[in-house]
Amino acid sequence: MQLTPAYLTAVATFYDMFKTLPMGRHDVYVCTNISCSLRGADEVFAAMREAAEDDADINVRSFECLGACDIAPMASVDGEYVGPLDTEDAARIVEDLRAGRAVLEHKQLRYRRCADPDVVEEHGDFGPPDRARTEMADTAGLGHEGDSVDRPGPTAAIEVPAEEAAEEASEDEGDDS
Repeated sequence: MQLTPAYLTAVATFYDMFKTLPMGRHDVYVCTNISCSLRGADEVFAAMREAAEDDADINVRSFECLGACDIAPMASVDGEYVGPLDTEDAARIVEDLRAGRAVLEHKQLRYRRCADPDVVEEHGDFGPPDRARTEMADTAGLGHEGDSVDRPGPTAAIEVPAEEAAEEASEDEGDDS
């Protein structure tokens, strides 16, 4: 390919997710962008580094933005988004990784309740496999460990002005004929 080692090194070191040295098996990226930082991400990052400092299998890094500001402060743990986090979660993340368990399952983004109350009925429960189905009136729909973690109140339906809802309903009726 006629590429020099210097050229390959320049390309590999330009992108921060390419690794030029052996790293741990687990990647923990703590978002430290403005939304997360304002909500305590710098302290979470420091606690995470401290919790994992003696474990060569856990690679802890700060990351500029992971794009999940609604669960700030948050982190990506082996590609799984978790949050909102606090400093006490750092030790639990390390403990879960060492034990080979799902990390902070009650705070994983994939299990957050949807604002549309019909989603669960139409498509089934998207919660963790061992979690019992909960009602929408539940604080976050995450059971005892996740109570009040996600939101301060019950999940609300998406609000559509009455005029728009009537228009959409009449359009839907016209499509069926």
